[in-house]
Amino acid sequence: MRNQSILAVLLGTAIVLGAGLTAPAMAANASEASTSTTTTTSSADTADRVDGDMIVVPGITDAPTAPAKAANGRLRATAVTVHTIYASVASVTNSTADDNVSGLDQTSVQTLVAAMDKYWSAESNGHVRIQFGGYETRSLGQATCAGTNAALAADASAAFGGSFANYAWSGTNRHLLVLAKESCGSTPVAFATVGGSGGEIFSGYGTSTAFSVPATVHEFGHNLGFDHADASICTNTASFDAKIASFTFASTVCPTQEYGDYLDIMGFTIASGLPHLSSIQRINAGYMTDYQALTSGTSSVTLTALDGAATGTRALKITDPNDGGVYYVEYRTSSGADATSGEFRYPKYCNAAVGDGYVLCGSTGSSSTGEVRILRELPFTDGYSTWSGTTVVAVGPVAGANVKTRDLHLDAGESFTDVNGGFTVSVGSLSPSAGAAVTVTFGGTAPVAKPVAAPAPVAATPTTTTPVTSSPVTTKKAAATTIAVTLDHGSVQTYGKAPRVTATARLARVNGAYPQGRVAFILDGKQTLATVRASTSGVAGYTLPVSIAGGKHKITARFTPSSAVYGSSISSARGLIVRKAVATTTIGLHTASIKRSKHESVVVMVRAAGVAAPTGTLVAYANGKKLKSYSLTASKHGRVTIALPTFAKKGTVRITVTYAGNGNVAADASPVARLKVTK
Repeated sequence: MRNQSILAVLLGTAIVLGAGLTAPAMAANASEASTSTTTTTSSADTADRVDGDMIVVPGITDAPTAPAKAANGRLRATAVTVHTIYASVASVTNSTADDNVSGLDQTSVQTLVAAMDKYWSAESNGHVRIQFGGYETRSLGQATCAGTNAALAADASAAFGGSFANYAWSGTNRHLLVLAKESCGSTPVAFATVGGSGGEIFSGYGTSTAFSVPATVHEFGHNLGFDHADASICTNTASFDAKIASFTFASTVCPTQEYGDYLDIMGFTIASGLPHLSSIQRINAGYMTDYQALTSGTSSVTLTALDGAATGTRALKITDPNDGGVYYVEYRTSSGADATSGEFRYPKYCNAAVGDGYVLCGSTGSSSTGEVRILRELPFTDGYSTWSGTTVVAVGPVAGANVKTRDLHLDAGESFTDVNGGFTVSVGSLSPSAGAAVTVTFGGTAPVAKPVAAPAPVAATPTTTTPVTSSPVTTKKAAATTIAVTLDHGSVQTYGKAPRVTATARLARVNGAYPQGRVAFILDGKQTLATVRASTSGVAGYTLPVSIAGGKHKITARFTPSSAVYGSSISSARGLIVRKAVATTTIGLHTASIKRSKHESVVVMVRAAGVAAPTGTLVAYANGKKLKSYSLTASKHGRVTIALPTFAKKGTVRITVTYAGNGNVAADASPVARLKVTK
């Protein structure tokens, strides 16, 4: 559980944070209905964990449908993914006395969604696009709005015909945005589900305040799978660094402050603040390719500011040759989006001493020169985010201050050497127009041998020379590990809906202990669905997403140890069957009677549980004779109007429509609609 200790106000500007919440219990899934005003009652909460402004939903992780691997082995965005936001404006309580949020009409909401699209399209290099999908109003009848997410539970169970209930958004790229008419606290709250290629967002900031866009942009980042951006200070004076395992919230070696990154949208969020997603986030998500990976030698690089033009080198990814630790270096300036950040907008802010007098300071960057930052990927994750959290490291003393008072960047003339002495980053000049001159020097992969004193000379005596031979160096082999994977629910699930199959991987003991490390669950030998840390009892579980395509598949588990004492291993494959979603096709006529000279049209609705937009071929028939074919595209969201020809003969015409289905949705045929033709 992540710490929630952080100031609620900075210079009069509130931070976008949630309260101590519990994830909602969702009602059974229902088919999507058209936008409407609906009344519903609250549903009970469950014990799912909530961390700050994130709701972490068990078994939900985020993975692109057709992933490609980046250089770092992560899933890389390769195509445009369109996310659709459905907005539900909620009166949480029956009373209107506590209604204090304005700007919730449909036009204002669409403007908010457009702002979210503008931000995330730019940050993802066009891979993420956001569109408006629908608008409704709803009365929830809650007793109170403050301090609970029961409002989100109640709304999600019924919004848009129940199409978001029971986490049905998972794997659909559909998002429910609940905007409350009440702020739900003395300071408004906002929170969101994490990962899942879809999600839910609750906001008490409306659409017309300085927090409206930053709040929803930040929370949508959680829907995409991003965790928080933090800040860390290592309590030593010999090196401003430590082993990555030492960077935790409770650590006394490198204590980490949640939300502590003032220059990342997933960190410290302020009014009207829309700083960039940092380079480590972009690189790991596959949004950014103009970075340079360094592993050896000496390199002099001019870094272009992250907010600058997409030319040159905008970040460095450095791998320590001694222990494989990965570091990221970027140059941030007070320009464009980054000028809105807390780092460049406010005076220096320092937190209380974290132990032994160490103090971490933010908002210390120069607006005229900018700053170079060292970032690391945190070793812990909530298990549901696609990416782990990130931290910016306190790498130098504040000018004129004791070495125990640190800030989060390097200025010109300063340097940083990692804890192993594997490399040093030195900063030369800083210029927003010319870039940051950075030199990275690697110290070598082998430790330097200490000199040995020569023995005292002795009198020479006749000897018999014996050839000296070298003995082979024996390297201890990593202990073999065994991993097996099982699937529940009979290894069968249905596309788009629960219940979902859970894959459980179990490690065998080695020398009486369970190996520690991470388990990757792999689909059909090529797509990594999720990576989960093995428990102390050697078990890792993952609930498969509903987005796995219909058909026969194989699931394997691959174990990567955290220590070289153990070897990696991969399990035997387990068969998985994904049944097609069951479709329901309905048709409706505008009138029951029509003249021979007139045209009629039929409205066709194709619905399948958990499928937002069924695709396939529709064929209309009159008295069993084929009239017309129509291609049902995803943009139609399962609804289309087909124009019928005129009918020459009087009498009753039996109209039916068949749906051919697709790889994920089964075929179906509509009931008969009867049309009376008169003269």
